[in-house]
Amino acid sequence: MKIESIGNEALKTAKQVYVSLGPSGREAVTENQFGDTALRADVEAEEAVLAVLKAHHLPITILSEEHGIVHLSKNPKYFGMLDGLDGSGEYLEGAGGRYGTMLGIYQGIDPHYMDYIYGGIMIHSQGGLYYARKGCGCFLLEDGEEQSIKCSATKSLDKGTVLCADLNYDRVYGTNILTTRIQRLSGYNVQVTRSFAAHFADLVSGKADCVIGFIRKEDLEIASAFPLITEAGGVIFDIDGNSFGKQKYHELRTKKYRIFIASCGAELAEAVRQILVEENS
Repeated sequence: MKIESIGNEALKTAKQVYVSLGPSGREAVTENQFGDTALRADVEAEEAVLAVLKAHHLPITILSEEHGIVHLSKNPKYFGMLDGLDGSGEYLEGAGGRYGTMLGIYQGIDPHYMDYIYGGIMIHSQGGLYYARKGCGCFLLEDGEEQSIKCSATKSLDKGTVLCADLNYDRVYGTNILTTRIQRLSGYNVQVTRSFAAHFADLVSGKADCVIGFIRKEDLEIASAFPLITEAGGVIFDIDGNSFGKQKYHELRTKKYRIFIASCGAELAEAVRQILVEENS
């Protein structure tokens, strides 16, 4: 079975777990490696994904939010990133929020970002499996129908440009890593939610033009979304204008709080970056 089929099966199984748990998924069950409270849905969605990968004997090592490093093979050929439930804050508030399970699979155990094989985002609350396979494009599988999707063609930054920012970390932990910089974009259409899964799904389907955030929690979300963004025609740069593609995952994931800009194209990413780095704006 192809890796993309295994990945999609794993994310569909996570969706089944989410549905079966119902309200009990919001129960706090443990504290994860980052000191955050893990919900039952977080933990069991990851367990469901890991079980599928194991059942297919995929030779992979997974870095996950709730279970840490999981070795599914003595001789792994692949490295994966897993976030069982991205957007927990949205999930806890109940109906209307958008959140999901994110999975990335890369070639080798010390991959560059461009060594991706597969990336997938299952948006649980509103349905839809967004996934990408290297060299084949990005797709949305919804209600049994599959369609090819891609980033928007937006090049310029104006008041119609849809920008997404995740300021939840600053709000929860009382930090100011991104908030002040985002204030420099006042006057533009900046949408703020608490789910990278939703932000990245909107970016690769052309509903959003740019996503702004920063590296945290081992960069699980960005690495999972990188295959989709790339296959949908988008780009990701850090605050200094360096492309993620040529960098190694294990090196970049240690650069905690490093700001990134994911965009439908390099021209727009640079326009946003210039505003974010201006000291007197």
